[in-house]
Amino acid sequence: MIKRKSMLMTFLPSLIPCFKDFASIQSDFLGTGEINLGRLQWIYPTTFLPTISLLLKNPGAKYYPPQNTDAASYIENMLKSGLGYKPSICSYVPPIPLPDDESKLDPVLAEVYRLNNDGKEYGGQNAFKYLIGELVANIYEHSKFNHAFIMAQKYQKKGFVDISIFDDGITIPGSLSIAGMIFNKDVEFIGEAINGLSSKKLKERGYGLHTNVRICTEGLGANMMIASRQGLLNIEGKEQKGYILKDEYKLSGTSISIRIPYPAKEVDIYAYQN
Repeated sequence: MIKRKSMLMTFLPSLIPCFKDFASIQSDFLGTGEINLGRLQWIYPTTFLPTISLLLKNPGAKYYPPQNTDAASYIENMLKSGLGYKPSICSYVPPIPLPDDESKLDPVLAEVYRLNNDGKEYGGQNAFKYLIGELVANIYEHSKFNHAFIMAQKYQKKGFVDISIFDDGITIPGSLSIAGMIFNKDVEFIGEAINGLSSKKLKERGYGLHTNVRICTEGLGANMMIASRQGLLNIEGKEQKGYILKDEYKLSGTSISIRIPYPAKEVDIYAYQN
């Protein structure tokens, strides 16, 4: 079992190329004023959600869909779907906006859980609901967002599930800076947040990312990527690698993506809460 888990961690595709696709779209937009997805052969949640935010912030920009007809059709269908959408075969959660008022969040979470069969194949109900619930709760506690989305897609033949959450708020570095923490690089803020130091420094409970990262990487054998402002932290197994994003790749918000092996074994979340 240990060897099998290690193989899943090793050969699970990285999320970095998905973020690079968005970075390329944004870089081109800054140069041309056009949001051009023409070169995309496919679009993953990690690329999709910040691209939606770019479209929302620039409603007058010329938009070009992918030349690949499958990718273009997929995007069109996703944008038409939303809360309450009930496909006959559930392989995805379309981009669902989070409500401004947290008290109205329960129907959104219920939809996410329902379309993912309550996470029974993604580490079990407790692990799945804990992960999603904590990540979303942290957005309301710290982000001060205008727009936020959650999306998931199962790639059964490829053997993984992608779950992505994006918000256009003040970012992890911005929030921790307000709380009085000082680091030279944005990726250092992210690293401190996921390693638990932020929760010790702040009177509030911090970002809660430390436990989430442990459940994802140690429990589920998942890859995880967190991008916020000009920092990106990629976590694959025990390896954490940080990146400093160029100005044209800077993210106006925070993106958290998880790539979980499918199916994933059931995880005891209490083993990772320390």
